Amino acid sequence: MSNKPMKPLTGKQELFCLAYAEHRNATRAMREAGYTCAEGSMASMGVKNLMKPGIKARLDELTKGKIDQLNITPLMVLEKIWSIADVDPAEAYNADGSFKSIHDIPIEVRKAISSIDVYKDFTEGVEIGETKRIKFCSREKMIELMGKHMALFQEHINVNNTNVNIELDASNPIVQKVLNTLTQERLNVRDVTPIKLKSVEDDEK
Repeated sequence: MSNKPMKPLTGKQELFCLAYAEHRNATRAMREAGYTCAEGSMASMGVKNLMKPGIKARLDELTKGKIDQLNITPLMVLEKIWSIADVDPAEAYNADGSFKSIHDIPIEVRKAISSIDVYKDFTEGVEIGETKRIKFCSREKMIELMGKHMALFQEHINVNNTNVNIELDASNPIVQKVLNTLTQERLNVRDVTPIKLKSVEDDEK
């Protein structure tokens, strides 16, 4: 069976690819590329675009170019994601429960902090101290990103009311490690053989 050459991208598709490669938001990329479908259809149309072979190839090209410029390897990405997911929040606090000085917190722990809020405490109009609230990057989100990076599972999507569930190969030892952290309720994980998604036909002229 001969391989048919991919159709060249339209102007809108090229703009979509450039926008999506910049911020990874398909709905926003649809708007920025000038698509005029109904607002409620933007998300599903964006998913359809991402499944088109020509667009996937172009996005791979754009992504590879950025990675080459930054000299980033897949292993570096995976190690960074896991270092954030595996951080121990206790290392940001002293033995008495007080918050450490930011410079006393180990650097790997500091990299996992998403925000630090400081609130002034007052009594009868007089400042008596401050309260610090620290927020770490979501451990669950980091592990999901790790799974996506390693292609351990496929996203749940809904295109034209057709559901595709996340499916994992539970025989994979790396998948088993991820499953130990993620909750069954969160992902509705089943021990199944991974499926292959069919591409949506190119409906653009």
